[in-house]
Amino acid sequence: MPGMLSGALFAFVHAWDEIVVLLFITSRRVYLLPRAIWNGINDNVDPTIAAIATVMILATAGGLIAERVVRARSGRRTAAALVAEPS
Repeated sequence: MPGMLSGALFAFVHAWDEIVVLLFITSRRVYLLPRAIWNGINDNVDPTIAAIATVMILATAGGLIAERVVRARSGRRTAAALVAEPS
Protein backbone atom coordinates (compact mmCIF):
# COMPACT_ATOMS: atom_id res chain seq x y z
CA MET A 1 0.00 0.00 0.00
CA PRO A 2 2.78 2.55 0.72
CA GLY A 3 4.26 1.85 -2.72
CA MET A 4 0.92 2.44 -4.44
CA LEU A 5 0.35 5.68 -2.55
CA SER A 6 3.82 6.99 -3.34
CA GLY A 7 3.37 5.98 -6.99
CA ALA A 8 0.06 7.84 -7.11
CA LEU A 9 1.71 10.92 -5.61
CA PHE A 10 4.56 10.85 -8.13
CA ALA A 11 2.10 10.35 -11.02
CA PHE A 12 0.07 13.33 -9.83
CA VAL A 13 3.15 15.56 -9.56
CA HIS A 14 4.39 14.41 -12.96
CA ALA A 15 1.01 15.12 -14.56
CA TRP A 16 1.09 18.71 -13.32
CA ASP A 17 4.68 19.10 -14.46
CA GLU A 18 3.67 17.84 -17.89
CA ILE A 19 1.32 20.80 -18.47
CA VAL A 20 4.02 23.28 -17.47
CA VAL A 21 6.53 21.74 -19.90
CA LEU A 22 3.88 21.50 -22.61
CA LEU A 23 2.97 25.18 -22.28
CA PHE A 24 6.62 26.24 -22.53
CA ILE A 25 7.86 24.07 -25.40
CA THR A 26 4.91 23.95 -27.79
CA SER A 27 3.45 26.55 -30.09
CA ARG A 28 -0.12 27.81 -30.02
CA ARG A 29 -1.00 25.51 -32.93
CA VAL A 30 -0.18 22.37 -30.91
CA TYR A 31 -3.29 21.42 -28.94
CA LEU A 32 -2.75 18.22 -26.96
CA LEU A 33 -4.95 16.69 -24.27
CA PRO A 34 -3.20 18.23 -21.23
CA ARG A 35 -3.48 21.65 -22.84
CA ALA A 36 -7.16 21.07 -23.64
CA ILE A 37 -7.81 20.07 -20.04
CA TRP A 38 -5.89 23.11 -18.76
CA ASN A 39 -7.81 25.47 -21.02
CA GLY A 40 -11.09 23.81 -20.09
CA ILE A 41 -10.37 24.26 -16.40
CA ASN A 42 -9.27 27.89 -16.82
CA ASP A 43 -12.01 29.07 -19.18
CA ASN A 44 -15.14 27.36 -17.90
CA VAL A 45 -16.48 24.14 -16.51
CA ASP A 46 -16.78 21.81 -19.49
CA PRO A 47 -18.43 18.41 -18.96
CA THR A 48 -16.25 16.92 -21.70
CA ILE A 49 -13.12 17.49 -19.63
CA ALA A 50 -14.80 15.91 -16.61
CA ALA A 51 -15.83 12.92 -18.75
CA ILE A 52 -12.28 12.45 -20.07
CA ALA A 53 -10.86 12.63 -16.55
CA THR A 54 -13.44 10.13 -15.30
CA VAL A 55 -12.67 7.67 -18.11
CA MET A 56 -8.93 7.97 -17.44
CA ILE A 57 -9.43 7.31 -13.70
CA LEU A 58 -11.76 4.37 -14.35
CA ALA A 59 -9.36 2.85 -16.90
CA THR A 60 -6.50 3.08 -14.42
CA ALA A 61 -8.59 1.65 -11.58
CA GLY A 62 -9.86 -1.13 -13.86
CA GLY A 63 -6.32 -2.06 -14.83
CA LEU A 64 -5.24 -2.18 -11.20
CA ILE A 65 -8.23 -4.30 -10.21
CA ALA A 66 -7.66 -6.68 -13.13
CA GLU A 67 -4.00 -7.06 -12.12
CA ARG A 68 -5.00 -7.83 -8.53
CA VAL A 69 -7.54 -10.44 -9.66
CA VAL A 70 -5.02 -12.13 -11.94
CA ARG A 71 -2.40 -12.12 -9.18
CA ALA A 72 -4.88 -13.55 -6.66
CA ARG A 73 -5.93 -16.35 -9.02
CA SER A 74 -2.31 -17.14 -9.78
CA GLY A 75 -1.55 -17.31 -6.06
CA ARG A 76 -4.48 -19.66 -5.43
CA ARG A 77 -3.37 -21.98 -8.24
CA THR A 78 0.15 -22.08 -6.87
CA ALA A 79 -1.13 -22.78 -3.35
CA ALA A 80 -3.48 -25.50 -4.64
CA ALA A 81 -0.62 -27.13 -6.58
CA LEU A 82 1.58 -27.15 -3.48
CA VAL A 83 -1.19 -28.70 -1.35
CA ALA A 84 -2.01 -31.36 -3.98
CA GLU A 85 1.64 -32.33 -4.43
CA PRO A 86 2.54 -35.42 -2.35
CA SER A 87 5.35 -34.94 0.13
